[in-house]
Amino acid sequence: MPRIERVGHTVLYVSDVDRAVAFYRDKLGMETVRHDEKNGLAFMSFGRQHHDIGLFRVRGEPTRGNLGLSHVAFVIEALKPVADQLGL
Repeated sequence: MPRIERVGHTVLYVSDVDRAVAFYRDKLGMETVRHDEKNGLAFMSFGRQHHDIGLFRVRGEPTRGNLGLSHVAFVIEALKPVADQLGL
């Protein structure tokens, strides 16, 4: 089984991207890499990679069923040589 090195990033669906950006920036000290208010998205980083958390405004009316975790991406070291060769 391939060895998971670390979490690459997490993506969350939120009802208010601006409020979420303020929380992650002001309470956790994350840097805002990109904040696109028009399209309702933001990328936040602890400074070691492009983004650690992606925030996306939920489409439609926010409900318990469409808010929260979208996905978690893992960095799998065994795949790194392949990704490097492909320029990914």
